Amino acid sequence: MIWLSFLRRIAIAEIAVMLLIAIAAGAPALAQQNDVDLRCSAKSNSVKCDVRLWEPKAVTALNADISGSKLVVSAITPFPYASNLRSTILFLVDSRNSSERKATIDNQRALIKSLIEKAKSHHDIGIASFASGLKILAPVGAKKEVLLDGAAKLQPNGQASELIRAVLDGVAMLEKAPAGRKALIVLSDGNLKDTAYKLEDAIVAARKADVIIFGLAYAEKEGEKPPLQNLYRLARETHGPYREAKISSKKLPDDIVNNFFDYLDNGGQISIDTADFHGPHSLKIALTTDAPTPMVQAVDVILPDAPPSHPPQQAQSQPQQPPLPQLTPQPAPLSGWAAAEAWLLDNPLLSWTLAAVFVLLAGALAWFASGHLKTNGKNTRDENPAAIVGWLEFLDAEGRRIPLRAQAIRLGRGAENDITFTNDTVSTYHAALHWQRDGGFMITDLNSSNSTLVNNQEIKQRTLSSGDVIELGEVRMRLVLNQEAKGEMST
Repeated sequence: MIWLSFLRRIAIAEIAVMLLIAIAAGAPALAQQNDVDLRCSAKSNSVKCDVRLWEPKAVTALNADISGSKLVVSAITPFPYASNLRSTILFLVDSRNSSERKATIDNQRALIKSLIEKAKSHHDIGIASFASGLKILAPVGAKKEVLLDGAAKLQPNGQASELIRAVLDGVAMLEKAPAGRKALIVLSDGNLKDTAYKLEDAIVAARKADVIIFGLAYAEKEGEKPPLQNLYRLARETHGPYREAKISSKKLPDDIVNNFFDYLDNGGQISIDTADFHGPHSLKIALTTDAPTPMVQAVDVILPDAPPSHPPQQAQSQPQQPPLPQLTPQPAPLSGWAAAEAWLLDNPLLSWTLAAVFVLLAGALAWFASGHLKTNGKNTRDENPAAIVGWLEFLDAEGRRIPLRAQAIRLGRGAENDITFTNDTVSTYHAALHWQRDGGFMITDLNSSNSTLVNNQEIKQRTLSSGDVIELGEVRMRLVLNQEAKGEMST
């Protein structure tokens, strides 16, 4: 009967966990308004917040409170409020070739050149184009002359417009930049030719990397406007501006052209005096602009604990106190876990019933796992050899092989990569492999520190063949394509 008692205790523990989850779920959600970004950090006696409005506006008043108690708020120190803060910007131009897009590319080239001329000293700018793959025309942080030369190289080329893949690669480049604010400027018609990616993938990646996306939309005809909604989502769901160019002139509205950098650099830093508050609190911040109502946002902060108070000094002589009466010790109150267990032990019928339910659920899960997740002890995806389109063979003493599938694969030391390395010569986000429709992989260097080599040649982007040797820093691998899978996918 020992095992029955053990199962009963497991059921009791499971119910206690469910009760705690239910209590936690009852906590109120944090309310936010989608018109201002706040990034706050608690200091010893204050909270400092980076403030950026989605649409640049003058802030005429600032207010903050905790539980209705008003706090002292400093004026905004404009961005960049520290000498080491930078704004990193990558222009990403859809260069898909067609007879109608030459005028569009010409206008986009002129726009980028004019913005380069307006850039300030804290702006690090780069230029890339995309059609069937990302092409770096000027690296992020390049000098003005290099940027202007890169803009001049913008030309219609390529047939497919793989927008989401290009956005993911652009976000990966910006994610590594040590910048206070980051923006990906997407100039496109919004057409999605990607089959391996979803719009949500790009939005999630941009949010995780704190990258704002500018959606600058160019439709060639009125009937081609529906895909522009893709750019609208990319922009609004990453808190960036969205503007449409006129079809006739290919010109964007004046507000985005004249105030372009203000959409990234507006706002700055504020300091809020919180010396009288300690522990977790909800900090409410209100910004007054020319809008009809203030912009209000609540931020959860954990303020430092109060310093310990000094105990009062003991008097030199104390009057003798009469002896205290002997008290019968009382049991300490039970904690939440112990109370739950005691209650269930006091109700044996209910606890046995719950134990039986737990056993049934465990059996059902075991049946489902054995029958649906695995076959003969191997992952079911591996049962189909055609699902593997190739391998990376390590050219070292171990000779390991990593299977590859028809998808985008990011390589580097960072834990977020699809294939990770421990060698220090490999960058956090070093390179990316992209499966091509005609079968085979294209490799793109993600602005790595030690570069990417293919067959001893440094590359930025290259289509790979079976047998090619790839070098990421000191790591050497050979690509071997699964010819059987490639043949099946091409038919």
